[in-house]
Amino acid sequence: MTALFERAGVTLALFLASGAMMASIGWRDTTGMPPAFSPEFFPRIVLSVLLVLTALGLALELARKGGSSGGQILRAAVLAAAMVAFAWAMTRLGFFLTGAGFSVLALLLLGLRNPLVIGAFALGVPGALVGLFNHVLIMPLPTSPFSHMF
Repeated sequence: MTALFERAGVTLALFLASGAMMASIGWRDTTGMPPAFSPEFFPRIVLSVLLVLTALGLALELARKGGSSGGQILRAAVLAAAMVAFAWAMTRLGFFLTGAGFSVLALLLLGLRNPLVIGAFALGVPGALVGLFNHVLIMPLPTSPFSHMF
């Protein structure tokens, strides 16, 4: 029963944290720009999705019976720490490098062991996002101090 409350507690903490971040951004437009070009546009979308997913996860955890092992909790803690490190390092090392590193770590923690699949996802997903944001949406992501390309 305590494992249920631990998982529900973590999910509740994520829900409250994303709600607090959403509240800190606010809904006022202080830039005078069209909404899609506002710097808060994509963080609002991401936080809205996070709020919905954590609310759904909280409901599922409370409805679910059973517990989790200590290994699952350790993996979740390492993954949460990796997310914090990703957010910190992204502004210093650029989106592509930190996204590729985080993807490798996250896929390994989630149990994927095929190196070709890990490499394809670790390079393909951040690369596609860089291409989408930098070249299609013309909203550049942080770049690496080593190269202007990524």
